[in-house]
Amino acid sequence: MNKIDTMRREFKINEMIFVGDRGMLTAARRNDLQEAEYEAVKYISALTRREFFEFLDDQDHPLQLTLFDKKNLVEVSHEGVRYVLSFNPDKELEDRQVRLRLIAKTQEKLEMIQRNVENGNWKEEKVIAKKLHAWINKWRMARFFTVEYSKGRFSFSRNEEIIEKYEAIDGFYVITSDVVEEVLDTANLRFRYKSLIQVEQAFRSTKTTELFILPIRHWNPERVKGHIFLCMLSYLIIWKARKLFAGIISGEPAGEATKQTDCHSLRIIWERLNQWMQIGKLKINGETKEQLNPLTNEAKKILELAGASLTKKRKEYLFPVG
Repeated sequence: MNKIDTMRREFKINEMIFVGDRGMLTAARRNDLQEAEYEAVKYISALTRREFFEFLDDQDHPLQLTLFDKKNLVEVSHEGVRYVLSFNPDKELEDRQVRLRLIAKTQEKLEMIQRNVENGNWKEEKVIAKKLHAWINKWRMARFFTVEYSKGRFSFSRNEEIIEKYEAIDGFYVITSDVVEEVLDTANLRFRYKSLIQVEQAFRSTKTTELFILPIRHWNPERVKGHIFLCMLSYLIIWKARKLFAGIISGEPAGEATKQTDCHSLRIIWERLNQWMQIGKLKINGETKEQLNPLTNEAKKILELAGASLTKKRKEYLFPVG
């Protein structure tokens, strides 16, 4: 909340919509934004997996399993808060694997309790109950098991029907917001949340994929500002280059050129240009000539998109005639 207060104060912002991921805008922070002093501050975020399941378990909440649709966006509202049910096919397998792994871990603990009860190590009902409640919902997997126990007796079984029902929501996530529909409709609400990907991509570009900027410690405020300025300037160049080469970078707006070059990042484009554009030296009759190797179609395409071309004089120098 301090950051929001600082932004509003320093930039003289009255109304604002704060877009944050589920780790930043937790349920507690979203509740803070309901205070009267933040009436003009709205939020767009997403439910954590824990919140997601809690709402599904709450029969009074409109967020229910039967609403999820892989093809269409579905929106429900509850107590002034909007919930947009969205699907990400890339997350479907990951969600399923995580859930099955946690079910297996919970089952191992239940089998451990069962063995100890059968071996007579744990006989009293309160002892069995204590062990059970320590593990049955540690990973919020209790809904997938039916458990019965009494003095000297313990048994459990998997709720396969419920497990199958929850497989239907693998890959789904829920965007939550208090922005009114008149300001942002369902599709635009989802688009604004997904724009966080651009922020994540910026950090990834500066730290790992293109710029490889390592932390540098400064104690002089002006040097800190200079460091930040250079980082942002470098990323601006990357951003401009990515827009120039959008047609040949996989995963971005593209046409046939994507199949021809099969580039996955700017780094690969730089590496291929370095490979394709080699200048060789020839020594003829004691005179050294430099000559650029013939450009491939891919290299010509990249240079064309960049608006770069060889001048006539340069061509004559690099491609001597006679």
